[in-house]
Amino acid sequence: EDTTDVFQLLDKAEKNLFDITKGNISRMVQDMGTMVSEAYKQIEQARMQLALAEQDLMLRAAQAYFDLMLADENISVAQAQLVAVNEQLVLAERNYAVGTGIITDIYEAKTKRGSAQSQLIAAKNERVSKLAELDKMLGDNPMEGESLKPVRLAQSLPQMKDIQLK
Repeated sequence: EDTTDVFQLLDKAEKNLFDITKGNISRMVQDMGTMVSEAYKQIEQARMQLALAEQDLMLRAAQAYFDLMLADENISVAQAQLVAVNEQLVLAERNYAVGTGIITDIYEAKTKRGSAQSQLIAAKNERVSKLAELDKMLGDNPMEGESLKPVRLAQSLPQMKDIQLK
């Protein structure tokens, strides 16, 4: 007669169940370890992407600021050209009035004045465009009145505080 002890059968079944569970748990721990490792890699990658995006933003903001400064200089140049052309017109009119100049000089000076006026308008429009770009990037208007505020840019870009801006 084959009599098997019930307790031995239960022990054997329990041992088999424990072995199966132990195998599943160790696979899950290995899988979790792999997932944690992957998560750390993704976090590090996200940090690098954030640092790159911050650097890109600083570079674009600085470029927009310098473009705005250049637009201001272009306005100054256009205003100086307009003053010079107006002086040429006054001189041409005087010369014509005293008989030493010709009417063509007056027309030429008026044409140059119109060109200088259009260049000034174009320079002002360019400044408005550059200011809008900077405003869009920084989220608020960095300008109050007509003068540039370098401190505003330095506050927006803490890493650039050491750079002396005009």
